[in-house]
Amino acid sequence: MGTKKTESVIGTMLLGTVAGDIHDLGKNLFAILARCKGIHVIDLGVDVPPATFLAKAQEHKPAMIGISCVLTTGWPKLEETVSLLRNKLPPPVPSIIIGGTSIDEHVCRYVKSDFCVSDASEGLAICHRVMNKSEDKRPKKR
Repeated sequence: MGTKKTESVIGTMLLGTVAGDIHDLGKNLFAILARCKGIHVIDLGVDVPPATFLAKAQEHKPAMIGISCVLTTGWPKLEETVSLLRNKLPPPVPSIIIGGTSIDEHVCRYVKSDFCVSDASEGLAICHRVMNKSEDKRPKKR
């Protein structure tokens, strides 16, 4: 009769808004879309201190870490967070992707993140590529 459909999880992503920033609309939209595409999202919320990103990354060992930042005043904390993750996590350090309305390639280089995005669809494509998965490679549903 009824069959239960199960989506396979392609990887885990830690997601949060940088300390000092409480904007979450874009982050929340991305999280919803990522979950729909098979990514297990651990959402840390907003105003997340660098130490919390580190502790949760150590606990969950995600494939990727996504940090949202809307305010230009958040760039120093963004740089601090990325630096802490790179210096304190054991290899291999998860790929770090940043996004938000204030983010561009210059900010990406300043904070030394692996990727920067300006929209959710671009972020999803990068996540799928990094996690070495695509919808075509998923196990077929029965």
